[in-house]
Order: sequence, then structure tokens, then C-alpha cells
Amino acid sequence: MPPELKKVLGGKDERAIKIKQILENDSTLYAGRDRIDESPFLTDYLNPYYNNSTNWQSIFIKPQFNMTHNVAAAGGDTKFNYKANLSYYNEKGIVANTGFSRYTMSMNTEYMPTTRFRLFTSITASLGNQNLGSGTGMMQGGVATAASASSLLPPPSFFSGNTTALGVSQTDNENKSGRLAANIDVRYELLKGLNLQNNLSYDFTTDRANNFTPAAVNNNYSLRYAYDSRREGLNNRSSLNYTTTFGEDHLINAFAFSEANIEKFMAKAQQQSGTPNDQYEGPLGFISNFERRGGVLNNNYERRLLGYGGTFQYNFRKKYVLDLSYRLEGSSTNGPNQPYVKAPAIGVRWNFDKEKFMESLSWIDSPP
Repeated sequence: MPPELKKVLGGKDERAIKIKQILENDSTLYAGRDRIDESPFLTDYLNPYYNNSTNWQSIFIKPQFNMTHNVAAAGGDTKFNYKANLSYYNEKGIVANTGFSRYTMSMNTEYMPTTRFRLFTSITASLGNQNLGSGTGMMQGGVATAASASSLLPPPSFFSGNTTALGVSQTDNENKSGRLAANIDVRYELLKGLNLQNNLSYDFTTDRANNFTPAAVNNNYSLRYAYDSRREGLNNRSSLNYTTTFGEDHLINAFAFSEANIEKFMAKAQQQSGTPNDQYEGPLGFISNFERRGGVLNNNYERRLLGYGGTFQYNFRKKYVLDLSYRLEGSSTNGPNQPYVKAPAIGVRWNFDKEKFMESLSWIDSPP
């Protein structure tokens, strides 16, 4: 439901109050009469074009509805199980020519024939389309301007009404986005306390914006703007983890890994005006501004990363802890003079709450 809108005067009430304001506030009575005579929508009340009572707010802002559909399936046992979900969401905006729709699909499976081996896979895909109308988000400039039009004018159409109001419903401002994400995670226990794991993930997103402003509402020049971008990332991480205890006092944890990552992004845009007519949106036309004729944008990039590292931790009675770590990382953004960066670290921790002198300090609490 839309919020409470402002109260407005319509039809002959608007004409009467405007005529009264002109006569009472103009420099002279004769100047006021001349101003009124020069305004057809105030004097020509017999003309159907200027004899309306249009509530522009109710035209551009109306109650709407949303709907969601969802189908889910799941099954299996402890050795193999799956979950799948398919959903559709559609939202009609309370502002004219706005809305959002989205399709989403997700699925994951788990295969664990023994307690030592586990294979987990997941995939998610979505496709969305957002119509922004005559603005962006809450900044609906076209609606704000058109809703202030005189109520004496007829509702918008290609044959009547003001061009600003017409542009609100005729402008195409669609923004589409899509995403595909997949993940494969494999774990295997080589020996007791020694685990091998590999995680491979891929993420792809694409965005597209299409905007068309008809010539009828843009000083007789149609305007077409198109934007496309794609972003993708691939990551693989392999690790080996070993955990063991000696008696009740000593705990050792060792962890080694290797990681590879690739990220890419590319975008392009194009703007044209003067298509043959409002029904044929392109690609024929001309470039109105040679500095902005479009093409591949300058924010493209491709980054690659390769890293190796490991950690070692020694824990004595959960009281004294020694942490050692080392990482060797090479990145395409580092430059040829320093392709790899070394990052060693040493850490020492002391849980003094387990010392005997802390037993008498009841005003200090610590987690178990």
C-alpha cells in the first residue's frame, strides 16, 4: 500500500483559487486580467482539454501486489542426501513503471559413504530484472514533476496530456542481473587426526542496463543507453591438517595449504540518440556527444593470485599457547620487481585465568 499522499484541489476548484490568487496579488487589476487571459487552461473552461479533474498522484502511485512461488525437494540418507529449491518472486512497484522480478534455483548434495570421506557440492543460479521507471530508487524525478501538473489537464497518453507525465509510463529503464555460483568440497581422513581437504568454487555475475527514452518526451530526440558487464572468479584451496594430543597437557595442531585465485571483470557501454521512431529503438541512430560514444570501459581488470602457507600451534594445558605462521603469496598486481610477498608471524598467548593466584579473584569472570 502507498503512503498517505498529500491532499490536492482538482478541476474547477483549482481554476477558481488560481484566478483569485492572480487578481489579489498581481501589480494591478488590469495586469491580473491580462495574465488570466493569456492562460487558456484558466479561461477556456468550455474546451474539454482544459476542463478535467485529474488526480495525478492516483495515476502514478497505486496499491499493488507481490507474489512468491516456491518448490522444494529433499531426500536421501546418511550416505547420500540432496536438497533442491526453485523459486519465483514478482513485485509490482507502487510507483508507476517500477517493479522487480527474480528467478532463483539452488541445489546441494552430500555423499559420505564412510566417516572418513565426504563430498559436498552446491550450485546456485539467479536471474533478476528491476524496472526503475523514471528514476533510481526513491528518486523518481519524472513522477515528482508530473504529479505536480495541473489537474485541469487530461490524463497522459500519446494524444493528450503533458510530455513529462507521458515519459513516466513510456520510458524503459530495465536492469537485469544474473549469477551462477558453484562449489565442490572434498574431505578425506588419511590417518587419525590427519585430514586432506580441497575446495573449488566458481562465481559468475552479469549485469545489463537498457534505457530508452521516447522522442515524444525528449524534445523530439529519442535516447538509447545500454550497459553490459561480466565478473567471474575461480578459487581453489587445498589443505592438510593434523591434530594430535600427548597425554592431557599437550595439544599440537599443524596446518598447510596452497591457494590459487583468478578474478576477471569487463564492462562496456553505448549511448545513441535519434532512432527512426519510438517503435524502432535501434541500433540505427547517431552519437550526440563524441566524447561519450561508448565502447569498452576503462575499469576492466584481470587478477591472479597464488599462495602457499602453513601454521603450527602448540597448546600446553590450555594455559600457554605458541602460534607460528608463514605465508608466501604471489599476485599479478604486485609488479615484476616483487612478484611474491613473504608474511611470517609469531604469537604467544597466556591464559592467566588458569593460574592459582587468580582463584581468589572472584570479581573476574571468564568463559569455561
